[in-house]
Amino acid sequence: MGAGASAASTASLSDEQILGMLNQLSSADPDRAARLLAVASENVRMAAPILESRARSMSPAKPAEKSACRGVVMEMNAVRTDPKAYADKVEALLGRYEGLKYKQPQPPGFKEGDPVVMVVTNEGAAAVSELVTYLRAADPISPLDNEQPLGLVRAAQEHVADIGPSGEMSHDGSDKSKPADRMSRHGEWKVTCGENISFGETDAEAIVLQLLIDDGVPSRGHRTNIMNPAFRCCGAAVGVHKQYGVCCVIDYAGGYGEKIDRLTEAKVVITTDPENADVIAILRSLPDGLAAVKEKVEDALGIGKEVKLDYNVGSITAVIGRTQTLKATWT
Repeated sequence: MGAGASAASTASLSDEQILGMLNQLSSADPDRAARLLAVASENVRMAAPILESRARSMSPAKPAEKSACRGVVMEMNAVRTDPKAYADKVEALLGRYEGLKYKQPQPPGFKEGDPVVMVVTNEGAAAVSELVTYLRAADPISPLDNEQPLGLVRAAQEHVADIGPSGEMSHDGSDKSKPADRMSRHGEWKVTCGENISFGETDAEAIVLQLLIDDGVPSRGHRTNIMNPAFRCCGAAVGVHKQYGVCCVIDYAGGYGEKIDRLTEAKVVITTDPENADVIAILRSLPDGLAAVKEKVEDALGIGKEVKLDYNVGSITAVIGRTQTLKATWT
């Protein structure tokens, strides 16, 4: 169940090898070959949305794309809101392991005698058992917002379009950007942010299970991201990946909004006018954590009190009515 393990088993074969196997099967058992080709054709048809998402990820993002990976969000919310119930689903996977080998679920149209796909994992059933124990001890947490912020979706699409053609497996962009950098290009993330990437899976449940099990990742960092209560929203994108066939990027944040043009130089203003342009610019530049300061300044101006604001990038001093002084700093 490790990232990209299922894709690696087929990616190692050349086109000539695969065609040779098909030719041999056609000669030995034509009916079986026809049946398998029909199943493969259906799988390609089912993968069409993935291929289309690749084309979308290379184009400017559109508002409708924020719901492109709704299934992934719903699956993550299922485990966040009821981890103990989700543990039962995970436990059912244990019977599919033989040592380090994992037997993949059979595709539609599978019949007795068709080949069974076995994926070699790093930890085997041990990682699944550890996840079951973790989930049964976990408390429910708030779900992620069902509506994905467009800026987070665009950040995820940007990274899919970047690493997909090259086959990279990194959170760093080809321009050396980090996840936070990409999220900041399209808006403003709040409190905290993070990123998960799944490789080789197209189904929402399989994507989330891969990240939760986190086979071969000692830190279980992908699981931590999914179960992080500080994350309140996310944006996901899926696209073609050169090495593993498909990848899914999920960008998380504690909150997300439109990019605000903040003041970049010091400014001092003394006024009783709540509509003063400098006051509006200063208050807009304060971080969300200073909501109480904003409110007191706005309340004072609303009743005609004189307010002096001394703003610097990273600090604010507000003198209200010449008697009350508020000071705050941030980084």
